[in-house]
Amino acid sequence: MNQAGISAIDELRFQPTLLTSDPAGDLERAKQDAAHLAQAHGRVQIAKSGVA
Repeated sequence: MNQAGISAIDELRFQPTLLTSDPAGDLERAKQDAAHLAQAHGRVQIAKSGVA
């Protein structure tokens, strides 16, 4: 990707398993992390209830 001029890569992964103790809570945290990441790149605004 550096050859194409991409120097900063952010990624987020949510992949629950049967061993995940709180999949719903982990999903909410992943959604919040995704919203913050998108906001950092100027694509969304974060509403009080989550993703706008």
